[in-house]
Amino acid sequence: MNPDRWRRIKEIYNAALDLQPSRRDAYVEEACAGDESLLMEVKTLLDSRSDIGDSLEERAIGFVAKALVEDRAGRTTEDLIGCSVSHYLIVEKIGQGGMGEVFLADDKSLGRKVALKFLPPHLQQDTAAHKRFIREAHSAAALNHPNICSIYEVGNSGGKDFIGMEYVDGQTLRDRLAKGPLPLLEAVRIALEVAEALEEAHEKSIIHRDLKPANIMLTRKGHAKVMDFGLAKQLIPPGEIESQEESLTLTRSGMTPGTLAYMSPEQLRGECLDARSDMFAFGIVLYEMISGIHPFKKATGLDTASAILKDMPQHLGELRPDAPVLLQHIVEKMLAKDPNDRFSSIHDVTIDLKELLEKPDQPLDEKRRPRKTRRRSLVLRAGAVILTLGVVVGGGIWYLAYQETKPIESIAVLPLENLSGDPQQEYFADGMTESLITDLSRLTGLKTVIARGSVMRYKKTQRPIADIAKELGVDALITGAVARSGKQMRLTAQLVDPQTGRQLWTEHYERNLGDVMILQKELTSVIAGEIRVKLTAKERQALGKVRGIDPEAYDAYLMGLHHIYTFSANDMDKALGYFQDAAEKDPAFTPARLGIAAVWSLRDYLSLVPKGEGYAKSAPIIKKVLEKDDSSDEAHELLGTYLTWGAWQWEPGVREFKKAIEINPSNARARYFYSLTLHAMRRAAEARGQMERAIELDPYNPTFHSCLALELISEGRPDEGLVELEKTATLDARDPRIYWLRWEVHERKAEFTEAIAQASEYFARLGRSDLVRTVQDGYAGADYRVAIIRLADALSAELDGAGRWEAIVAIRNPVRIACLYAAAGQDDRALDLLERACQRGFGPLPYANAWKQLEHLRGNPRFQELLRRMNLPQ
Repeated sequence: MNPDRWRRIKEIYNAALDLQPSRRDAYVEEACAGDESLLMEVKTLLDSRSDIGDSLEERAIGFVAKALVEDRAGRTTEDLIGCSVSHYLIVEKIGQGGMGEVFLADDKSLGRKVALKFLPPHLQQDTAAHKRFIREAHSAAALNHPNICSIYEVGNSGGKDFIGMEYVDGQTLRDRLAKGPLPLLEAVRIALEVAEALEEAHEKSIIHRDLKPANIMLTRKGHAKVMDFGLAKQLIPPGEIESQEESLTLTRSGMTPGTLAYMSPEQLRGECLDARSDMFAFGIVLYEMISGIHPFKKATGLDTASAILKDMPQHLGELRPDAPVLLQHIVEKMLAKDPNDRFSSIHDVTIDLKELLEKPDQPLDEKRRPRKTRRRSLVLRAGAVILTLGVVVGGGIWYLAYQETKPIESIAVLPLENLSGDPQQEYFADGMTESLITDLSRLTGLKTVIARGSVMRYKKTQRPIADIAKELGVDALITGAVARSGKQMRLTAQLVDPQTGRQLWTEHYERNLGDVMILQKELTSVIAGEIRVKLTAKERQALGKVRGIDPEAYDAYLMGLHHIYTFSANDMDKALGYFQDAAEKDPAFTPARLGIAAVWSLRDYLSLVPKGEGYAKSAPIIKKVLEKDDSSDEAHELLGTYLTWGAWQWEPGVREFKKAIEINPSNARARYFYSLTLHAMRRAAEARGQMERAIELDPYNPTFHSCLALELISEGRPDEGLVELEKTATLDARDPRIYWLRWEVHERKAEFTEAIAQASEYFARLGRSDLVRTVQDGYAGADYRVAIIRLADALSAELDGAGRWEAIVAIRNPVRIACLYAAAGQDDRALDLLERACQRGFGPLPYANAWKQLEHLRGNPRFQELLRRMNLPQ
């Protein structure tokens, strides 16, 4: 230590002692002015004084003074250049660190270049520290790994201890990072080599304690060499206690092991260290390689230490959107504050890094060669050639016929089994199922991902896998189970070949509940890799934009999903409450806010609230979400619904539906609402195409089938409509719309007796025996027109006294009643009802533009005015 350095330390130290203890840290931070080494030296003296007593001041000052005298009396390090030390000729100084200086030297005995590191002279005069150094350096010298800088010898020449080690021709990782973040492939390859080096050391019970970019050399070929294992710590074997003398030596000499910015929380607290402390430092290094910035670096060392102890770093997905989810998870887990929350060993990190390099769907390098597939990979299915031996009849010629199996383009996620043993946790398993379906459906490389509604019918089923896949029309199935306990969850997922029943891939996960969304994205990414779906840049970015979440917020969100699907007014009220609770607990949780918007939009669409009230509350939420993230298909779908059915802005709404489907081709709900919109716009063929595609994605949704039947009937194809209605009846025979549409078909075919029978069944299903009598009494004289007018009059009278009109059923639906009057030739009364509906802003009114019962009114000026007010084509 030079005299000026010691003088500065003493000045700051003594000045700090004159201050109140509460003011010392701030003064020392300011006085050291960003010099971390100086800060550490002063704080070490102050901490030592506090820990051991005032007598240490004299001991520390005396110790440093002794080192100062020895340093003055000895040769300066620069004087070593050109001199011989043992059998080495020192050529030049190539580095300097807090623990010594490094020189390039020629090994005269072996004719090779080596690096010599000399430790501070004062350290060599302390007997306990000297013994510790020799013991630990010898342990590190036993390490033999291509990614560890080899130690050749620990020697002494002229009273100076030195380490002779491998000379690495290249640059430090710190120098490389000065140019910016690394390409992902390069970062992961370097990280894997560092992990393997650490694994070698940890297996021999050696921890580094000072892993940082400056201690990682990169050769000219780009390979990593971990340096300074010679100053590592040999882990104390169980039952052996480190001597107090050795423990105090580091404090007295100022040798607090490590560099503050790369210390683990337990290292900063002075706790006993193990291999997981290296893991934390490694996490910081990997974070820097990926993002180009230090995750905890602040203006001062004290603030940096505080950040390491308390703060969560900015999410990697925000800084590097193309980073795979698995890579982000690796870094996050290594940077856990609690060592118990990190990987159990560096070996686990090595496995995950290798997995990243082996997965062709990960965005590490688009041009690299495909890897050899794992034995259970789906490549065996997707690219396999089946050979069949056959005989040509009469020819006696043997031949080989082949058939290439088709790639996996469609998939279904069967309901995850609830293994918690608690029936009240079913909503959690169902919510996890839906989340996985949603994430997979956004992959454009998959043509079909079956929607939630259709897979839930297989919940707890014992049906054969092959039968389920055939019924759903998919190439593969995902099965699994989930259990939650406290703040932890376990999930198992399998990819199953439905033809053979074999598990082509399986994986087990254990996570904190706060990491559930990270797990979902990771699982989606892994499945995409297994079925060889090529991810687009946008998809990779979307999977990378993931963060932790408040477990209570996620729980409330899943409860909201559980209730919204019943579409009842009561359950939608409950859903809204849960979504609002989730949003309050985690304001940045976008799905919760979109859940709120969805409830209000549905309330308006279903006429459960006054026209416009629901959309007025949902629109600002939707627009705010899209301002922040334009890649949300759900937000575009909701905006499309608002623009079309709320604001009657049809073309802008169509663009939003198209955008939603572009982002998520398997969004069945978006296609459903888009189809209804096209139907109202009289674009029949397009409407039918979208509804048919929605049915492919959600084949067991009775609403989709009944709406397709309506569209076919409106196109003048009643028989095909009846076929669809039969499918609807097999799915849900209780749906009263089946009978209304059958009634309409038979009316159009002039089969009036059957029409009356279906009308009677319709009202009976609604529990309205009074309306059944009205229909049947009216038809007593076999006059269908009389029966319909009486029914329309009864419904119209009820409509006048109703506080709320209804979109689904025909009892308080003015458009349906108008159709009855029109069918009976009462055009003016029909138009009166339609105009009332327009004044009130009745949601389903635009359907009047497409329904056949009102077709003859299109030339009427009153009807044309209605179309104009709804911005529909005339």
